[in-house]
Amino acid sequence: RYFNRDHFGGPAKRRFWHVQKDGPFRDWTFLNRGEPHHDGAKHNARGNASYCNAEFVYTPDLAGEAWREGVVSHSDNLAHADDSPRLRSKDGNPASVVFTHFSPYVIAGDPDDDANPMTGKATGGLVITGKAVGDVTVQISTNSGQTWEPAGSITGSFERDLTEQVKGRYHWWLRFNIKDKAGLDAITFTTVGQVNQAMYPRLKPGGSRVTYRAASRAVSPVLPDFGLSEAAVGAVEVQSMRSANVKYSPRDAKQPVAYVTTNNKAGQVVFRVGGAADGVFGNTSPQLLEVSAAARFRVRSPSPKGCDFHLAISTDGGKTWRQMGNADLPADNEYSSGWMYGATDIAAANVREALVRVNLYAGGYTTGMINAEFYGIHRTPSPKACKITYAWKENGTVKTHTEAIAAGQAEHAFTVPTGPAITDEYVRMAVE
Repeated sequence: RYFNRDHFGGPAKRRFWHVQKDGPFRDWTFLNRGEPHHDGAKHNARGNASYCNAEFVYTPDLAGEAWREGVVSHSDNLAHADDSPRLRSKDGNPASVVFTHFSPYVIAGDPDDDANPMTGKATGGLVITGKAVGDVTVQISTNSGQTWEPAGSITGSFERDLTEQVKGRYHWWLRFNIKDKAGLDAITFTTVGQVNQAMYPRLKPGGSRVTYRAASRAVSPVLPDFGLSEAAVGAVEVQSMRSANVKYSPRDAKQPVAYVTTNNKAGQVVFRVGGAADGVFGNTSPQLLEVSAAARFRVRSPSPKGCDFHLAISTDGGKTWRQMGNADLPADNEYSSGWMYGATDIAAANVREALVRVNLYAGGYTTGMINAEFYGIHRTPSPKACKITYAWKENGTVKTHTEAIAAGQAEHAFTVPTGPAITDEYVRMAVE
């Protein structure tokens, strides 16, 4: 993570996601001003705060098994080898592999006009480089594989900027289609996101104590695209469990509600949440440890008495349910929609898939669901060896400290020897 937004080469190279020249900026904030205080007319809220960038660089070893860690799915006939092509079809029939990226940081870009990457062209948000043998076609999805768009083909040594397809998103899936004797010899994915400066792991002057922790957890998002057809949404919804009084229609600019109740009774919609479908675990999903969910619903203003908007979870295919979150609507609600959310630990159930039911009841009035998000948390293998590098400036000179952390360590504490006056530069985590 780079604290300085000019890391990529000055103001003309800034990568952000905002309709404002140079990206979001605030000159009234307690951020970057030390301990906040506000005593009468005295305060320290005139700080300058902008954004920083996160850069994810992933170069999988295509000759061994490590590439599976970044894969969400692949065809059964995909094989890896020491010779060229390293990733290929083992029988000459069409094969495919889907790599994935997901983070809490929105994918940013360097806008051509230095002001607006949202509606204007931008670059540098997602770049893939490598070497392909023969002709390999590429497809991209920004809704977890619910729909796919062509992203051209690659051959020989290549570099492809796909920022336009992914900017403003938090994740992408890239599918490489291989046939005959074609394949991949090398591939590197570089994804750049925008990060709140307050989230940057700041160093302190006079020495900084840092504690590293690895929880061996990963998140698999399930983000239904309610702009798609009912058949397409069926990839994530258990439509046989939808109550008869709920109707679906794709969202658009004029119609923001995806599901609506057709009478004044409670309606239910059910979605499936699973761990990673493939990757390092082979062709079976890993055990789910926890599920979190949120759904946005429509409600009258003020809220009618008896409203019941809640989430329930099932780990036995819908035979039994338990509540995992509900909406707390104030009596003086003046807004026409709200969110319900919750999370629950399901490790004891030892399952690879769970169902989440969204209950919609507006106290005797029709209602509907606008949006929903689901996240499955699953266990990952023991941590690999890691190197953490902190960089900072003292008197205009960049200084660094690198800490090597052995494989298998879940926690490690160390001290970064900072001086009396410092400026943050970057922090880097590198895993082989």
